[in-house]
Amino acid sequence: MSVLIIANTGKQNSGAGRYTRQVLNEYDKRFIKYGIISYDNGLLKNSSILNFIKNIITVFKLSKEYKNIHAFDAWPFGVYAVIPNLFLNKRLFINGVGSYSVKTEKSPIKNLLMKVSYQRAYKVLAVSRYVSDRISDEFNLKNVEIAHLGLTLLEDISLDDYDEIEKKYHLNKFEKVFLTVGAIKERKGQFDTLQGISLLKKDYPNFCYVMVGSDLDVDYINKIKNFAQVNGVSNNIKIISGVPSGEEGDKVLTYFYKTCDVFCLNSNNEGAHFEGFGLVFLEAAQFGKPSIGSNGCGIESAIENGKTGLLSGQKNHVMIASNIKKILDGNYLLYSKEATEFSKKFPWSETAWLYSKYYIN
Repeated sequence: MSVLIIANTGKQNSGAGRYTRQVLNEYDKRFIKYGIISYDNGLLKNSSILNFIKNIITVFKLSKEYKNIHAFDAWPFGVYAVIPNLFLNKRLFINGVGSYSVKTEKSPIKNLLMKVSYQRAYKVLAVSRYVSDRISDEFNLKNVEIAHLGLTLLEDISLDDYDEIEKKYHLNKFEKVFLTVGAIKERKGQFDTLQGISLLKKDYPNFCYVMVGSDLDVDYINKIKNFAQVNGVSNNIKIISGVPSGEEGDKVLTYFYKTCDVFCLNSNNEGAHFEGFGLVFLEAAQFGKPSIGSNGCGIESAIENGKTGLLSGQKNHVMIASNIKKILDGNYLLYSKEATEFSKKFPWSETAWLYSKYYIN
């Protein structure tokens, strides 16, 4: 059994890289022969029509020694894989991950190429029910199957590590801690979350809302800071960027997950851009943390509504506040227990098995 993987990266310093690497680690255990084509190994080139054509040629040449081709997203990787599928009869698989797997109003040519790729695929493997339904409806497909992402367990940290990180962030001085992990921008909805939490200031005056992620969207950051200043909660927010990758970064994330009371990611759909799943919910859940997230996107598969957390309407900060209060004032320990048990349902071994069970020898 052999497969050529086409992916963004195989390096573990990003979510996409960890995703790819975890699947390949499982393939190693199953003695599946694989090759990988990605941008970081130099086999794929970025940002021009000429490079797009070169990438198609590269995939065609390298696919000759493999029985299967697996594109780890529809655009552009699924399109690269169509030519060897057509002319070399390679079995094609495409992952439906999120924003790069659905139609865009800006490019009918792109939509056409994706449709051809999807129709030629033996299986389209979507990371959530929402992504599955959206791909199926937009491209009129019957070959879509759900294959959730797996959870890469974060190791617990020692008391010494915890104390050392605590000296830097001082979260234990707050009564309630709320956490979001993800790029700080409109689609991730940190501003909506802050508006919701701020409605609870009378109930939890000594709260802290921690936002961990890229702070490149300066306008959005300023929007958050201005709101905090006007509403008297500037001392109740922490914006943390530049968390290192690798083991040291994992220790910092573990500290935040362990210290928070409720994990919040109230993402917003922006046209073709949306939350495909939300692995951060599972990362929080493994430490027994209930979550608040948005409905109408892939988060619906990352939260068991009413058990591991609660779903809110997008941009509905009143509902966000109400749901946070329900968790904190309700049976918090039951939410926590259900979250921990839920996180155990997403091993990478299951994901890899769902990917590879249709491969041919």
